[in-house]
Amino acid sequence: MFIFMGRTQPSYTYSLQREIEKLERILSRASPHLLPILERAKGKIRYFQNASYDEDLSPSELLFLALLSELAEECKNG
Repeated sequence: MFIFMGRTQPSYTYSLQREIEKLERILSRASPHLLPILERAKGKIRYFQNASYDEDLSPSELLFLALLSELAEECKNG
């Protein structure tokens, strides 16, 4: 069993999912055109989660790292 910041893997995953859902609601109301970027970023979360296994990243930090990565890739590729 993995433990992140004192949480078990299921607890961490649940917290991460809650952060994603919260951001989806906000984007739906404020900037729906950004929802596809969030959707692509969700595919990168596991990569960053595995890369940061020995770091103390909160679920929101992990989500924003994935979002920044997706935005940077989109800017790079035009």
